[in-house]
Amino acid sequence: MSYEKIKRAPVVRRLAGSQLGRRVTDLVLGIQGVRYLMKSVITSQRTREESLVDVVLVSSNGAGLGHLTRLEAINRSLSLPTVIYTLSKGFRRLGKRADELVYFPSAATLQMGSRKWNSLLFSHFAAFISTYNPKVIVFDGTYLYSAIVDTSKALRVPLVWIRRGMWKDEVERISIQYHSPEKFCDLVLVPGEYAYEPTAVDSSMVMHLDPVVVYQREELLSRKAALEHLNLSPGKKYVLVQLGAGNINDIDDWISSACAQILELGDEWVPVLLRNPLNSERLLPTEAVVVKAFPISLYLKAFDFVVSAAGYNSVQESIAAGVPIIAVPNLKTGTDNQQLRAVVLEEAGLGLAVSDLFELRESIKKMASFEFREKVRNAQRSEPQPLGAQQIANILKDRYLS
Repeated sequence: MSYEKIKRAPVVRRLAGSQLGRRVTDLVLGIQGVRYLMKSVITSQRTREESLVDVVLVSSNGAGLGHLTRLEAINRSLSLPTVIYTLSKGFRRLGKRADELVYFPSAATLQMGSRKWNSLLFSHFAAFISTYNPKVIVFDGTYLYSAIVDTSKALRVPLVWIRRGMWKDEVERISIQYHSPEKFCDLVLVPGEYAYEPTAVDSSMVMHLDPVVVYQREELLSRKAALEHLNLSPGKKYVLVQLGAGNINDIDDWISSACAQILELGDEWVPVLLRNPLNSERLLPTEAVVVKAFPISLYLKAFDFVVSAAGYNSVQESIAAGVPIIAVPNLKTGTDNQQLRAVVLEEAGLGLAVSDLFELRESIKKMASFEFREKVRNAQRSEPQPLGAQQIANILKDRYLS
């Protein structure tokens, strides 16, 4: 089909008019045809329209809600018109209105090959961006999808990559995007990590910042208020057991072992589990208390300590809140080096790292000591405020929104 015929096709005219809500399967044109459309029709249209939002925040799918949670942290600091575009099935936990968030299913959710899925994503995302006409696109994920990059370039909207640090060495070495980000985006912002100093990068487009958390310590609920919100008795000692999404590796044995050891500490100790929005069918130990809360960081002061996966958000939020942590690295992640994160955490005295069930049980016994927990809390209190979200918001405002 020639470009002239492409431009005259009814489906192209509908896309050029930016009518959202139409089925993506109606887009019968190939990706090259849509690219041509963006350059010849929509780009000129954008110059005549005002932006409906200043920033579009895009999250990849991920195994949990980490990418989406970091974007919400940035969103809270922007105080500007924004909309979130996410591939995460857990998007409902944010409690956003329909005009604040758009969900597009991931390739895995649709059980579709990556090439075909990227074509559908491009069609939908390009129409979305051409309608909202943002001043900048902010993407949080470990891999910039070609559809996101193509849309940014075709519509000439700057693309900022929020790239979590601590990549596994073997993944970093072979990543073209990591070593040549200028080919894919306009700026790379790397959220910092407690107890870890990243290798200096000789690049003007890569900026390392402070840790990113949703709430600052003074914003967290007090212990009393957090217990009331979670419907927990103030006369007990609670340990949060949060070992990940459970859709990367099998964590049932870890959860059971942690709960059993907490219960052995005495009648006053109670294990608390989160109802997982991404795996609601998981069987949970009957002895544990199960709560629903998102983000859990708001309620962290309810707990004497936490047993958590060594993911970025869990570790940074626990340290920022001053709550001792036992970090359990997930070794089956694709990119995130959770083992390194857990090791540097323990070396800095900010918590404990475990690698097997025996170490898990021994660490729980150790954390039961008030004196030890207080030592960890003092080390955590000495760490600086995690201002990464505010720093990212300021960078976006200075570079793209002024």
